[in-house]
Amino acid sequence: MIPVLGVENDPHLPDGQVDAILVVNSCHEMRACTAMLRSFHQALKSGGRLVIIEPEAKPGRPRAGYQKEQVIPPELVKEDAARNGFRFLGRHADVVTPDQHRWPFLVFEKARGKGVH
Repeated sequence: MIPVLGVENDPHLPDGQVDAILVVNSCHEMRACTAMLRSFHQALKSGGRLVIIEPEAKPGRPRAGYQKEQVIPPELVKEDAARNGFRFLGRHADVVTPDQHRWPFLVFEKARGKGVH
């Protein structure tokens, strides 16, 4: 395994060579969310998986408010992922933190033969 240092809009992963990407407690921080998701899409092999685990929030507010509170609604994560070429596969059992906060465990697949919208 070789560590790779990314930047806020590009993880600098090799194109089409990654089987899976795990994003934990950082999706809400992504100011360049679309650019990052497109880069993830490009890095994944066809059928590759993207797993996002984030502190949950209720929908209905501007994205900046979620960044400030360091949470994000699963619905917003799903919309962002779908818009960037990912198919939602399902929500697994939530991760429950020691202080009883629930973090949804969302799994997506790079749509086979489908480009970014």
